[in-house]
Amino acid sequence: MAKTEVGIHHIQKQIDNCDKIVDNIDIIVPKLYKIRQQVLAQKDYINDITKQLLDNIASVEGGNELHTIDKKSITLGGSLDLSSIVNLTGNIDTLDAKSRKIIQSLFKYKHELGTSMNFTTDQIGTVSDRTAGLNLSDVVNITIGLNDYLASNNSPTAFADFSSSSINMLVLKPLGGTESVTPDADSIIDSSADNNHYEKHDTEGFTSLLTGANSGTQMKIVGFGLT
Repeated sequence: MAKTEVGIHHIQKQIDNCDKIVDNIDIIVPKLYKIRQQVLAQKDYINDITKQLLDNIASVEGGNELHTIDKKSITLGGSLDLSSIVNLTGNIDTLDAKSRKIIQSLFKYKHELGTSMNFTTDQIGTVSDRTAGLNLSDVVNITIGLNDYLASNNSPTAFADFSSSSINMLVLKPLGGTESVTPDADSIIDSSADNNHYEKHDTEGFTSLLTGANSGTQMKIVGFGLT
């Protein structure tokens, strides 16, 4: 008679595992939907501020300039009214940290500057979400990494340099040095990152403060093989 090294209770445990996986998926899916709704709210926030900027460009010649826009920069100033969109009181001054905070908030996944015009109470974040949290570009990388992990072969697949794999962006850590940016009245961009500035990025505007958590040079991944 054939002998097995596992008992019936071990086999039964696999049914328990199936039930737990289903429970976990039921917990995860609503959280993914919350991410989706947060991003849609942020998109509306960006669109509404952009509309205000474009609708209120004042001529320099008229002497009542609110702000200027060209291909390389946006300067907020004068009496531009963003009070219904942005949770900052008072006029926006060109040489004011408030102006830089607004610009920063446009690039973030979550922040505290939004009002109920665009965000629910749960969707409005904190100061640290804005200064040290995820950029929208980080969320793009995370979601690409998640999709690629789910699509990866369900047998060992080697990455010659895992640090450059999209899957490595599923878990992020501080890039090193600067972990948070609190804008000052000077500028939000500099040649390198510090506590008041981001390093310039030609595509995104800001260079993210985060990078993939694993820097291993050789790894093998087993995914789900989903299409």
